[in-house]
Amino acid sequence: MKIGVVGLGLMGSALATHLIAAHPGRIVVWNRDPSKAEALRNKGAEVARTPQELSMLCDVIHLSLLDTRAVQAVAAAIFEVSKPGGLILDHSTISAEATRALSDQAAQLGWSWVDAPVSGGSEGARAGRLAVFLGGRKADMERASAACAPFARQSRRMGPSGAGQATKAANQLIVGGTFLLLAEAAVLAERAGVDAAILPEVLAGGFADSTLLQHQFARMVADDGVVQGTAAVMLKDLDLVADQAERSGTSTPFLAAAHAIWTAYVADGHGDTDWTAIAQRVRGKPLREGTCNE
Repeated sequence: MKIGVVGLGLMGSALATHLIAAHPGRIVVWNRDPSKAEALRNKGAEVARTPQELSMLCDVIHLSLLDTRAVQAVAAAIFEVSKPGGLILDHSTISAEATRALSDQAAQLGWSWVDAPVSGGSEGARAGRLAVFLGGRKADMERASAACAPFARQSRRMGPSGAGQATKAANQLIVGGTFLLLAEAAVLAERAGVDAAILPEVLAGGFADSTLLQHQFARMVADDGVVQGTAAVMLKDLDLVADQAERSGTSTPFLAAAHAIWTAYVADGHGDTDWTAIAQRVRGKPLREGTCNE
């Protein structure tokens, strides 16, 4: 059995690297930009010429793509190959509604589709410490969890198809809102004469502590210019959260405020900046261009 990875950005490349280490000689990759695939070839992966070719070679396929449209396009290519018993795990962040439709299409061709979005960022991906939210049939969960084991600290079934994406929406509401709160806290402390850089140490273990405080706040204070995740992707995720809230009739005034701030920030031309640079908006300083750590 060979294992495929489609989408080799910051997350996908990290997932593929862990899978190569866990399953040497069995990993096949494809990416729209071939140069990223070549980097994985040097680590031991086989490079497919097309998603269709990858689909023919692999019984398990991991997707890590930008958005719903990209997932649908790649899925259409994969679905050209019927694969009874094949498993597709979608680690992208897309809508739960689109996920359910893709799952139904997959089932008609013998594929099992499991939505498996992740949390932990590129740092967690490189460390193999991602949290994976699984949605799909109970019968597919043991196999899905085993497939994610090389890069996950935990994976859990959240419910039927779409439940993983619904969980990721809740996750991104917390993340998108927390980045804004951290930015305001950093600037508030700085303007009161407090060394904001020591706040993660001082607040550790208290009610304000969080993974974002411990792993992203120092970057926010330093404005290091390295891109681990962009403002545009954050806004794309919050668009999905807003859609889910509307469909479910959920009142989310904090989401509305956060969504408006990220929307204005991206509209001002900062979509490619790192998400921690949102603090510069609070400071009222011009933003510099970041450097992607790919």
